[in-house]
Amino acid sequence: SKEATDFDAGIRWDVTSASGETVTTYGGEVSFDLAAGDYTVKASLGEASVEVKVSVPAGKTIEQVVVVATGRLVAHAYFAEGGPVVTAGPRFDVLDPEPGSDGNRVTIATSYEDGVTFDLPPGKYLLRAQADAASAEAGFEIKAGTPTEVFVVLNAGLLAVTAPGGDQLELLGSEKDIYGKQKSVAYNYGESWQVTVPAGEYVLRVRKTDGAETMTPVSVKAGARAE
Repeated sequence: SKEATDFDAGIRWDVTSASGETVTTYGGEVSFDLAAGDYTVKASLGEASVEVKVSVPAGKTIEQVVVVATGRLVAHAYFAEGGPVVTAGPRFDVLDPEPGSDGNRVTIATSYEDGVTFDLPPGKYLLRAQADAASAEAGFEIKAGTPTEVFVVLNAGLLAVTAPGGDQLELLGSEKDIYGKQKSVAYNYGESWQVTVPAGEYVLRVRKTDGAETMTPVSVKAGARAE
């Protein structure tokens, strides 16, 4: 931001000549030895960037300060309001808050793990968090120079399955549609499984290697573990 007192060491610099040749380096304060001429200097930090035009005369040193207005998002996902935190590989997508002409929102950046950071230009965004079959979104606003923590509440729980002799494990919705079919929520193979799912009522179908099949009702509560 304009108020920053230190240069940011994470800046990427791309200096492009009028002929299209580009020189790239990284750092908060850098220097380039260039042929005299006109250049475009692009400074980037994460998803934020700014370009300035610079003319370099022969035998002269030109000093240019560039402000890349950037705020930092710190992303978290909660199973339920107030916690616990989802630590088993949640996915985070930063989205444009306004849908495009096709009705879909543009994905600006994607990353994984609790506490992951995104460097973004100031503005309003949408953060989508996903863990296995559970997902939710939260709107937020970024301001230059200010870290912003966003907590997305999945309203989900953790289902731990143990099925000796199991071959195919499938979690189905408890309600049947108009055709009498239950929605498949998630599936796995083997005798054990741990999966994050939205809070609710389900049916666990276990198919064994000998062809036998069982159907077991399952209740999952937000922020809790069901075994």
